[in-house]
Amino acid sequence: MPLTRGVIYTAVGQKWIEQAILSAKSLKKHSPGIDIAVFTDAPHQIPREYFNRVIPHGRVERPEHWKTYDKLLTFTKTPYDHTLGLDADTYVLNDISEIFDILKHFDMAFCHAHKRKKMHAMDREKKKTSPDIPYAFASLQSGLLLYRKSDEVIQFFEDWIRTYTKFDLYRDQASLREVLWRTDLKFYVLPPEYNFNRIEDLKRWAKYGFTEVQPKIFHYTVHRTQNIEKLVRRYYYSQLGWRNLAWTLVRLRNLLRRLLKNVKNYFKK
Repeated sequence: MPLTRGVIYTAVGQKWIEQAILSAKSLKKHSPGIDIAVFTDAPHQIPREYFNRVIPHGRVERPEHWKTYDKLLTFTKTPYDHTLGLDADTYVLNDISEIFDILKHFDMAFCHAHKRKKMHAMDREKKKTSPDIPYAFASLQSGLLLYRKSDEVIQFFEDWIRTYTKFDLYRDQASLREVLWRTDLKFYVLPPEYNFNRIEDLKRWAKYGFTEVQPKIFHYTVHRTQNIEKLVRRYYYSQLGWRNLAWTLVRLRNLLRRLLKNVKNYFKK
């Protein structure tokens, strides 16, 4: 049988349900061939036009500050052989189908945490992670997590859940860093365009007409959900046409300058 591929969301609570619907809508627009599943405590609120599978997931009794505990549990219950787990507060800007090809060579893939320097200092201060983990082994995050379903990977998740509950922190980056430090699994770190979190990133890439980077996934943790589509239209889609034209004109100008210089040198001879 061919391997199944799909994206999963965990949406427990109204806020996260609304965010997951918006994210799945953007994903269907750019990657319509990708199967999408959602684990939720309110299946009746999920529009089937954006989700192929709706999997009931009741609220789990847990300390209030274990914010990502439900998500860690659903990672082990994926219905797919190859899974991309996305946080609900993400917005897809381009086709991401090719991301699954990473799993031809790796067991898992992550993106760097955005506040990794601060997290490293906090981990050292609270003495939660092993003291021999260097700053260079930077914190990764679970907002985007690509993985194969295998016995070894499921064991990794179970180890991560145990470490997360032992550390008793609201964020999961410290426990993830700890279990990655000691794992034998092969994992890859994706470039920042798969998990950028500020509109300033789009502005910076726009200066070069998006010729250096193709934005993929906006993890808009510091922006309001209701503003995301407007921000993306203003700072990305509306910029593509004239930015590309401007960048093309700059390259043509440089080409003409080199051509004129060569002509002048020729006649000087």
